[in-house]
Amino acid sequence: MLKRADLMGEKLDQLNLLIKILFVIPKPILHIKSTSHVAFEVSHKMKKLEGKRMMILRFLFIAYVSAMVTFKAVRVQPGFISIDCGITENMTYTDKTTELNYVSESGFIENNIGERHTISLEYHFNTLDQQFSTLRSFPQGDKNCYTLRPRDGKGNKYLIRARFLYGNYDGRMTLPVFDLYLGANKWSSVKFDNANISLTKEIIHIPSSDYIFVCVVNTGHGTPFISALELRPLKNSTYTSATAAVLYRRLDVGSTSNVSVRYKDDVYDRIWQPFNFPERKVLSTPLRVDSSSNIYQPPSSVMSTAMSPAKVSNPMFAFHMKPDDPTAEYYVYMHFAELEKLKANESR
Repeated sequence: MLKRADLMGEKLDQLNLLIKILFVIPKPILHIKSTSHVAFEVSHKMKKLEGKRMMILRFLFIAYVSAMVTFKAVRVQPGFISIDCGITENMTYTDKTTELNYVSESGFIENNIGERHTISLEYHFNTLDQQFSTLRSFPQGDKNCYTLRPRDGKGNKYLIRARFLYGNYDGRMTLPVFDLYLGANKWSSVKFDNANISLTKEIIHIPSSDYIFVCVVNTGHGTPFISALELRPLKNSTYTSATAAVLYRRLDVGSTSNVSVRYKDDVYDRIWQPFNFPERKVLSTPLRVDSSSNIYQPPSSVMSTAMSPAKVSNPMFAFHMKPDDPTAEYYVYMHFAELEKLKANESR
């Protein structure tokens, strides 16, 4: 059984919402009885042990709970680091979707180690993020690292994201398997289901030094590579106080576009994946949802849609997940927004 489950977030008394949490191993289920919007994240947790022992990796289940949320999009974000791996040295460009400025790896890796590649032409889809078109592989050495120097330095909270797309760049059509490290500690394993399916690994980290090392490690199962590396400053008051929490999923429940949401809609450039329950009705509003009092600032485009039970006989929502570690610790944050105008004698 899970040793601990914490529910963290805003007080919900005024919303008259009932949240029930039921964990069942091996499939923990989060039951929610509500007609409001839900967005949630699932993450691992890394905890430092004594002496030279490695950090242990634990699942961290994150969701958000709060009332009426939105934010005003900001086009320029100081402190963002956006690296498009494999592009020409010293090259920069503005991404057409996010309007964020991406740079080459110059200054982030030593002696220009590794090799630049472009994915095979048949994997250049119209909807492909530009950062997935190129990559840097590391056929030499067991461990190769990028050095990130956050503007705000040590002791602050950052979202770090590594992205990968194989795209048969080497013409071998052999999917590699390798490890991703944060400094001396394993962050995740990188395993691909298909040559045209991208992977995104995300971690929230509080560094103890002014430098952050993100490394790919050869495990003997193919050449490591990376397509993009991104760092985003977060408010220190957000999320858990753990030194590292690895994202599992972040969901936009009730999405009507079936398209992921990120910057400019999300001020922190978090990526929200569309998710809808079967046999539920979608609610939406054309109005912006005010999040001025919410430190997490989930995007208005995420919070302006929701799902509601279609039948009174089936009022529950259930999120299913199957953790690798049954002793994992879960943190649950959820955001709720009322999207319908209630009558004078109604409350939710």
